[in-house]
Amino acid sequence: VGDRFANPNAWTRMPEYVISIVIFIFLLGLLKEWVLISVRIALNIFPCAKGNRINRLRECTRICFVYFFVHQLSIVQAYFVLVANLATSVLLATVDQVFCNGHTWFLLNTELARTKHGERYMEKNATFFEMDSLGYNLDIWGSDSESEASPREAHDT
Repeated sequence: VGDRFANPNAWTRMPEYVISIVIFIFLLGLLKEWVLISVRIALNIFPCAKGNRINRLRECTRICFVYFFVHQLSIVQAYFVLVANLATSVLLATVDQVFCNGHTWFLLNTELARTKHGERYMEKNATFFEMDSLGYNLDIWGSDSESEASPREAHDT
């Protein structure tokens, strides 16, 4: 990197480094594909036993996997997915804690959203659905399907 890294500062040079690494990874992948295609063409042109040809292709694929940065890129991608999943989970857990089960109430099960913090769902009580059927309905997402007659009941009347 040399003296240019900190001149004028590292953040000013960061786009240059990001673009350079992206182009390098792209060219490395292009070279890997070219090598694999060339090996496949060479193995088909030059005669050798079929089993030996397959073994040589597998060996070349393994060598390309190691020397063309494939494994390392897969690890970086896996870490990126793990960090994104962790950040999303922390964000949704924070929304549930701070905003009174906002995520659970809006996107997930309303039965679980009505459970208070520190309380376990259905530990000693009936479900909210069973309690609602006893007379008080607090489910704002409930459907009107109970009031509609089923096709069999409509046919019988």
